[in-house]
Amino acid sequence: MQEAELKILGGEDAEAYKELRMQALEESPEAFASTLEEERQNSGLVRKYKERLEGSQSFTWGIEAGNELAGVITLLPMQMQKLQHKATILAMYVKPAFRGRGFGGRLVEAALKQADKNGIEQVQLTVVSENKHALHLYKACGFSIFSTEKEAMKTADGYNDEHWMVRFLKNV
Repeated sequence: MQEAELKILGGEDAEAYKELRMQALEESPEAFASTLEEERQNSGLVRKYKERLEGSQSFTWGIEAGNELAGVITLLPMQMQKLQHKATILAMYVKPAFRGRGFGGRLVEAALKQADKNGIEQVQLTVVSENKHALHLYKACGFSIFSTEKEAMKTADGYNDEHWMVRFLKNV
């Protein structure tokens, strides 16, 4: 099995991030609010990702296996004064070929450690209720469901409910 390296992504990773994001939207469209069509129509997508990855408002990790970006996760700390004790996990994805190797857990743990380092007290995320593998991963990482939003996303095939999950941090 090849060695996998976990790192914070920077602007130089924007193209690889875009390719992974496109694969995620194609392979798991129900897991993301954005659609593949919306992303493809954005002509400045690489620039947008480069700016986001170079910005100071969030942290995005990637896990690389060989020379391939195998998975990503973003931690977005809340900026408003009364909400600065919270952060949100967004855009979590591991390519199917790399699932079952612990990459998802490593990405989540990296985000939780960063949150703890930044004084964050709780980390929240949403997950489509039918995504049993993601639910299992998040529960294994200490998250619990605190609410379910019915019909959170609407597609041509119908509605998807989303679970809202939280992990309270105490020295991760």
